[in-house]
Amino acid sequence: MWFSDRLRMVLFCFLLAAPGAGILLLALGGERQRADFTFVNQAEITSLDPAIATAIPEGRIIMALFEGLTTLHPRTLEPLPGAAQSWDVSDDGLLWTFHIRPGLRWSDGSPLTAHDFVYSWTRFLKPETAAAYAYLLWPVEGREEFLAGTGEKMGLTGLGAPDDLTFEVRLKSACPYFANIVSFYPLCPVSRACLERFGPKDWIKPENLVSNGPFRIIERRLKDRIRLEKNPLYWDRDNVHTGTIDALAVDSPMTALNLYLTGDVDWINFVPPIAIPALADRADFSTAPNLGTNFLRFNTTRSVLGDPRIRRAIHLAIDKKELVERVLKGGQIPADSFVPPGIPGYEPSRVEIYDPDGARGLLAAAGYPEGRGFPEFSLLYSTSEANRDLAEVIALQLKRNLGIRLHPASQERKVYFLSQNTLDYDLCLCSWLGDYLDASTFLDVFTSKSETDNNRTGWANDAYDRLISEAAAELDRARRAALLESAEEILLREAPIAVLYFRTTTNLFNRDWQGYDDNILDIHPLKYMRRRER
Repeated sequence: MWFSDRLRMVLFCFLLAAPGAGILLLALGGERQRADFTFVNQAEITSLDPAIATAIPEGRIIMALFEGLTTLHPRTLEPLPGAAQSWDVSDDGLLWTFHIRPGLRWSDGSPLTAHDFVYSWTRFLKPETAAAYAYLLWPVEGREEFLAGTGEKMGLTGLGAPDDLTFEVRLKSACPYFANIVSFYPLCPVSRACLERFGPKDWIKPENLVSNGPFRIIERRLKDRIRLEKNPLYWDRDNVHTGTIDALAVDSPMTALNLYLTGDVDWINFVPPIAIPALADRADFSTAPNLGTNFLRFNTTRSVLGDPRIRRAIHLAIDKKELVERVLKGGQIPADSFVPPGIPGYEPSRVEIYDPDGARGLLAAAGYPEGRGFPEFSLLYSTSEANRDLAEVIALQLKRNLGIRLHPASQERKVYFLSQNTLDYDLCLCSWLGDYLDASTFLDVFTSKSETDNNRTGWANDAYDRLISEAAAELDRARRAALLESAEEILLREAPIAVLYFRTTTNLFNRDWQGYDDNILDIHPLKYMRRRER
């Protein structure tokens, strides 16, 4: 196995300089028997509640512990039967009938029925749950009445379970990709008995958690790992071929790489940019397009950042090509839209990628020629080496091209999200990954509706909201796409965000294993991981 001298030195120096890496390696080798399959899950997760979790590391674990009505094929992303063995859709596209598999069991042995989905989805929409993805069920009939309190006694009129094996969902408007949406982990069922017995905070503790997926949780060590084991009561247990899995909480990409190169883990899902040139030709390395966009959020309630000319100036002053080629090095593409390429039937609105002269003109027109008198701001980012490098280069570019000062500021992930939610930031380095193959998974984010907690900019636009609402009710696919394209045009013109680049994934996956397939949603269910036959 050959590595460049530079990479060898980087890895060697890092192992010497990072005591955390050595401790973790020791822990992996000395304290316990290694799991059958081990992977790096990046940051410490914040919650295992499907209704509350929002980040990728949480999603990976939740999709191993729980299963929704449908699942997605790991290569084609077509919806497959999950807890529902089949489903029917009425001719007008408004009534979806899911046929629940007979004999489903929770991991504690109790029966799982259609009534569990009625309970779980109702809980998901309750304001006290504070589900960030609540907008996924906006199309359900009776949602407004339920949230207003007038439908509390009768529940959501759009949800019903006429018997234990039939779950009915009535929509206000057709949603042709609804079978994809219901595969997403926030809509997985939760055990009412478990939740009511242990309460909203304690039910997700490993010793209490009841789930319905291919694995169950047997241990969680904070800032270390989550251990999963095969669920013997899962309906498709005969096709689960891995007994135990460890998901490691490792923030540092370099630490993760060292763990992989020393054979202590079987999969890492982010490769440090500095290492990519030396690893690119390896059979176990892969990079692929990802349905995601990285961007800057502006707090539009802050001082001069309420002026769209200034926001556009900052966008145009950032050299996205320099970011992807000199900092990231993972095949990312400079972004000229918010919705990334790859969604069938949708052509995104476009924006200029880089124009420093135009940026200076906009800044001068807003009253700050050459940046004179412009206030100093901070650029918030979630703690990681890659984010730090990006933030520092962006700050240098804005100083060079506009004469304004931006101070990078790091926060741990949980505090970082809290700062966004409370608008306690100036500018923020962010990303958004599509949850399903439709432009709405991106554009719904920036509506001003109170149920959406993902906007986090303070920006609201009536015309934008109207277009998103009209698109949701439009049955004609071409007309619907045109409405969404018009909405994206407003988003880019008003610029509550500055798009930076379209994401890619970089992975190292042990070739002694199989079950990993590149796909645009970067979904790799742990259910399919299995040792390769020799």
